[in-house]
Amino acid sequence: MKIDLHTHTYYSDGVLSPAELVQRAVEKQVDVLALTDHDTLMGIDEAILAAKSHAIRIIPGVEISCLWREQTIHMIGLNVDMSHQPLREKLDGVMHSRQNRAEQIAKKLTKFGIPGVEEGVFRQVKGVPGRLHFARYLVSKGYATAPGKAFKQFLARGKAGYFKSEWMSLADAATLIRDAGGLPVIAHPRRYDLTLKKTTTMLEEFKAAGGEGIEVATTNQNKSDQLLMSRLAIQLDLAMSIGSDFHEPCAYNELGKASFLIPVEGRLISDML
Repeated sequence: MKIDLHTHTYYSDGVLSPAELVQRAVEKQVDVLALTDHDTLMGIDEAILAAKSHAIRIIPGVEISCLWREQTIHMIGLNVDMSHQPLREKLDGVMHSRQNRAEQIAKKLTKFGIPGVEEGVFRQVKGVPGRLHFARYLVSKGYATAPGKAFKQFLARGKAGYFKSEWMSLADAATLIRDAGGLPVIAHPRRYDLTLKKTTTMLEEFKAAGGEGIEVATTNQNKSDQLLMSRLAIQLDLAMSIGSDFHEPCAYNELGKASFLIPVEGRLISDML
């Protein structure tokens, strides 16, 4: 089976609608697809409806931004109960914080001398603008050559468009997901600015808070990183997850492209869904 447990639509910082995401997943022969937009459940019902005419299983999910020792960590909640009121209320609060952050980033970039930011970003977004929306705008206007460059030049800590986010704690995010019947999973653990020792400590605390898994197989990943994360998963008794972190059609980050590059010896999160 082809499984992808980390994807986005235009309700966060993706570009496709939920129906378009499902259609593309079908074309890429994905069998199990989790929709995990940032801090919102808005697109899941649409994805489930679109999947009814196809042989594809939709896993309701969410990607929650949280903090561990001042480091922003992204936590996936898989198979959450969308009717769980505390989850919905908490996510509504996070979206208000995201809205405030977007407004502050727009003001900062405008003050820096970049025109048309608010109109150019906010009118293009279905939900609340994220930093990737600003990065895309900066690229479109020639201020950076790629979104990654825009992050480093304008949106990273200490840069003109940086605004400190106030997220819930790592432990609170894990508890929120578990209380909603979901499985908490740390997304792309090698992308954070953490040493291996700190990554291990973070995952130990995540496990103690009820965490269930980590993304071991992601796109654009080498065998050594995957081997490292799989060994850490086994060491900490965390299940291994797989996800593309798909945002838009492109060659380097396609739906279903993430794969296990090494033999799997530990538990798989997909077996728990």
